[in-house]
Amino acid sequence: MPDLERPQFDQVLMLSSLPPPQGGNAVHAERLTLALGDLGIEVDNWQPVELKRVVKKTPWRLPNLLARYHGGRRPPGREIFHVHASALAQYAAISRPMRWYTRQMARVITIHSGSFLKAATARTHRVVGILRDFHVVICVNEAQRDWLLTQGFEPERVCVAPAFLRPKPVQAALPEGWLPRRTDRRRLITSGSMTPIYDYGVLLDTLRLTSPEQVEIVLAIYNEGDDAYEAEIIPQLARHDNVTIYRDQSADVFQAMLADSDVYVRTSTTDGDAVAVREALSHGLAVVATDCVVRPSACVLFSTSDGQDLHRRLCGALPSPEVSPGDENLQVILNAYSLAAELVKRDS
Repeated sequence: MPDLERPQFDQVLMLSSLPPPQGGNAVHAERLTLALGDLGIEVDNWQPVELKRVVKKTPWRLPNLLARYHGGRRPPGREIFHVHASALAQYAAISRPMRWYTRQMARVITIHSGSFLKAATARTHRVVGILRDFHVVICVNEAQRDWLLTQGFEPERVCVAPAFLRPKPVQAALPEGWLPRRTDRRRLITSGSMTPIYDYGVLLDTLRLTSPEQVEIVLAIYNEGDDAYEAEIIPQLARHDNVTIYRDQSADVFQAMLADSDVYVRTSTTDGDAVAVREALSHGLAVVATDCVVRPSACVLFSTSDGQDLHRRLCGALPSPEVSPGDENLQVILNAYSLAAELVKRDS
């Protein structure tokens, strides 16, 4: 691993969900916390759901809750406030009090949401207003950055860092019921919550067009889903003997599942920058993914919601990707922290 530049600040207050649940942004925040700890940087993690509950139901508790960050416990720029937003509307509910209580901190936000551009276009004034409270905005893809630039954001205050940080090697057991991989058929694995945007129905075309002796499919499902969608799709998938469904596995177990698979399939109809896609590539898996967003160049793309096109891609030759270490993404984040710290010092 190349040496990372040690930033000149003391602490990071991180506002993000952490596993469980096992969503991509939560896993990213957990790995970032560990990586910062390895650099000797103290990290305090705050769950947005809990903070939102305080702001909504007992707002008088917030000053005491944030007392050690209020009033310049350290000189301006020595502390970082980093928000991981998978749903910007949820942060909007607490944005005003958080802006006040972190006013002497360097403020950074990462936009994880795959639906950000749709929401931002519909509520441009509100979204831009929230994001301008931050010294630096980290986007997970180029499309997000390009939109922000059209809204007048200074290019140096907007950077791109896919939400992938290489996990530390662990010896995690495979889940109960996991069978050895067969050499005469491909093991496809996909992941996500059980909601319509993941469009698992396209897998039914693959199952219909492919012999069970040629392919098996593993679904790694996490978080709460859409009950109606689950009631529709699960019975259709479960009637196939070559489909296995696992729920709420830990991030380490999911890594072990990836390592013992052949192809990762991303079926979603919208995405930010899917952590699982880059995790699969880091294990050397071929990745076949929808074309709803710009993907890493090693991915094979199929037309979004087109199960027959997915089948055609899976029947073709699939590349063995080069493994990216992910360290460059951590350095981008550290650079964003340093820039934010300089800006808050300048403005103080």
